[in-house]
Amino acid sequence: MKKENFDNFLIESTKPVREAMKKINKNQRKIVFVVDNNDILVGTVSDGDIRRYLMKNKKIDGVSIIEICNRNPVSANSGMTDKEIKELMIEHSVNEIPILTKESKVVGIAIATEFSQSVRRILRDRPDVTTVIMAGGFGKRLQPFTNVFPKPMIPVGNKTIIEHIIDKLQEYNIDEFYVSLGYKHNIVRSYLKEVYRSKSPKIRYLIEKQPLGTAGSLTFLKEKIEKDILVVNCDTFFDFDFYDLIGYHKNSGNDITIVVSNSIYKIPYGVCEIKDGKLIRILEKPELKNLVYTGMYVLKPQVLNLIPKDTTFHATELFEFAILKNKKGGIYQIREDSWMDIGQWEEYAKVIRMISIDNLISKEGKL
Repeated sequence: MKKENFDNFLIESTKPVREAMKKINKNQRKIVFVVDNNDILVGTVSDGDIRRYLMKNKKIDGVSIIEICNRNPVSANSGMTDKEIKELMIEHSVNEIPILTKESKVVGIAIATEFSQSVRRILRDRPDVTTVIMAGGFGKRLQPFTNVFPKPMIPVGNKTIIEHIIDKLQEYNIDEFYVSLGYKHNIVRSYLKEVYRSKSPKIRYLIEKQPLGTAGSLTFLKEKIEKDILVVNCDTFFDFDFYDLIGYHKNSGNDITIVVSNSIYKIPYGVCEIKDGKLIRILEKPELKNLVYTGMYVLKPQVLNLIPKDTTFHATELFEFAILKNKKGGIYQIREDSWMDIGQWEEYAKVIRMISIDNLISKEGKL
């Protein structure tokens, strides 16, 4: 993944125009975002703005950036999804948008990608967490593919599942990972070593010599880390603000924060309501609504002490055991369309169709 310097996109409003020209040359995106000394967005300056000013005034020496900047820029808030930001880009015919807090402070830059519903984010801060990708399962729901390939290696578009997850997390300045592996682990390690040979992520491995469930391998981290732990399943596609998740976890004081989402299941039949052996009514194809666990959570390192060593132990067992031990648990809810469990064929097919449509649209007309 290409790493870009966030600071090359920002310039203080008091700086000269020539300084903006240097930054535009460095970021190679033909634009800089003008901020005050607290990084509050003031406006934008493009290479086109500078050229037009030169044509009209013939010189830029002694001219400050505030004199030529666009004071009504397009911006996105930090809670927007990639799809929402991309729609904003298309609406306003721009390829770069600043990402702002509620106070209009610039915390990131969104850059258009070739996919119609995707953007690349360049963010300032690095989340203070240890990140673990759980990728050691057999992938039985995706057989017969996983009889040959381990689940993390299943292709989704032009990349594997695990590459999509790593690349997405890197957009939030997460570039150090533990990857928990078991089934066909050598294949995954060799592949990731080749893919990220000259790229930034630092990857360490937790190798299961026997199946340890969806949480058992976390015991390998006991007494080795002091930061909170972000855990992501390797069959989860996601698009939401990880900064907000991590901030919520820390501010809430939770020992465990589980990422959940609404799930709506429509029963395809009429459902009979019976009382004392008598039919009361028939509900025509009712919908069941529940909050479901998405395969992502954040926990304090002390919670690792609840996980038994060398034993199959699942995340759901960890959550229940933590509650029994009076640990504080909470939820972080994301939108239903912010994630997909591609560990099952129906959802995997949806992602493949979505990426195929994205590719078609990008060929018809790029931003």
